[in-house]
Amino acid sequence: MGMILREGSSLWRLVLVYGLLGAVALGISGCSLFEYVQRKATQGNLVGEDWYVEKIVIDDNIFYAPQVLAASAQDQKDKPNAKLEANRAIHFDPAELKIVQASYDKSRIDEIAQIDETATLNFDTTQGRISGQSGCGSYFASYVWSDRNHINITAGSSTRKLCSPSEVSRFEFRFIRDLEGAFRVVQKKDKLILENTKIAIYLYRNQEKQDDQP
Repeated sequence: MGMILREGSSLWRLVLVYGLLGAVALGISGCSLFEYVQRKATQGNLVGEDWYVEKIVIDDNIFYAPQVLAASAQDQKDKPNAKLEANRAIHFDPAELKIVQASYDKSRIDEIAQIDETATLNFDTTQGRISGQSGCGSYFASYVWSDRNHINITAGSSTRKLCSPSEVSRFEFRFIRDLEGAFRVVQKKDKLILENTKIAIYLYRNQEKQDDQP
């Protein structure tokens, strides 16, 4: 009888220990679940890949990304007297003036048309990182959501290379210099704008590339 009582007491102790461990685990997972739900409720949603920079606007001055300059110059070479048309891959705005100035001579237009660099901005949504090509170099930074419509970008690092022609250098310098601080996030289908009081960064997704995906 005493042995049965001792065995029963040991069994209850095991049940109590496992019960306490289960309660602790449930409490921890409950907190994690609560934190996850709370974090999701205060964060926006970004599709991370395949973003290209179209242009940046600083103090009403527009600086176009290298691939946009090259496409515009090529457009002028092919159709020097034609009105600039919308382009599905490079998001030209037909309402704007020609990006490459009409006053450029043929050699300058040829030089700009040969630009083979791109400007990109990709979000690693799992690590809170930003990376991409800035013109002729590369860069990375970190970001966190402050609410569903705003992110804070912490400056990271970038490679420093000599860029040519000068339009690429001017774009890259201003883009990297002002890619820091609090930004409002405006999403419209395949377009994305990051803006604050210093700079507005216009991004697009390559529609032709999206159409090619299965």
